[in-house]
Amino acid sequence: MTVSLHSAAATHADHRQWKNDLETWENDIANWRREHEDALAALEQVADCIRLHNESLDDHEQALQKTAFGLTAHEKKLADLLQSSGPLDLDDDLQQQHQQEAAQHQLNKAAHERIKRHHHRAMAQVAILKASVEAAL
Repeated sequence: MTVSLHSAAATHADHRQWKNDLETWENDIANWRREHEDALAALEQVADCIRLHNESLDDHEQALQKTAFGLTAHEKKLADLLQSSGPLDLDDDLQQQHQQEAAQHQLNKAAHERIKRHHHRAMAQVAILKASVEAAL
């Protein structure tokens, strides 16, 4: 079999180019693996933020439950007062308690709205990221 010099030179040039391409691709893969590790670390930080947000939901829920318990107790005192033969006016303690409940209700409302906005923004961003990654892969 006869191989021409031109054919051998062209074949050798192809091999050099392909080897260069393979090295470049290996470097790309190594870079992508580092980027994957960085992305996974960033996603773990996001997961930590979501876990922290969940803890704040627990705190908020406990505050609401405490408020609900106080309202039930206050409502019982009010019902007892209305059923008694005493005056129908709220005594100073009940009025003060009602004012405190009103202030606490406003704090709970503001906290709930703030948490709701944060939650919706965060969950929307997670959904966008998830959809983007799924579409890209």
